[in-house]
Amino acid sequence: MLGNQSPRTGLTVDLLKVKLNLLLKHGTAECPLVVILDSLDQLDTSHNGRSLMWLPASLPPHCKIIVSSLPKEKYETFPALKVSARSSGKV
Repeated sequence: MLGNQSPRTGLTVDLLKVKLNLLLKHGTAECPLVVILDSLDQLDTSHNGRSLMWLPASLPPHCKIIVSSLPKEKYETFPALKVSARSSGKV
């Protein structure tokens, strides 16, 4: 969910990035934030969403993001996740 709203179909990548960055500001030591993004392989390909360039390169303190994707190369997301994890030193 984004705040108290379910994400709607057709949410643009730019708007998703803005909303995600706003959401990540809510994590605190007293109330850590975990964002779960499921089925990234099902993102629309029309706005390059599967490249995952909209995911932040680093996270604020007390925030974590858990993602899932099918591992097949044709979906583009799993290879993008592997590259992102390697470049951030998370692998």
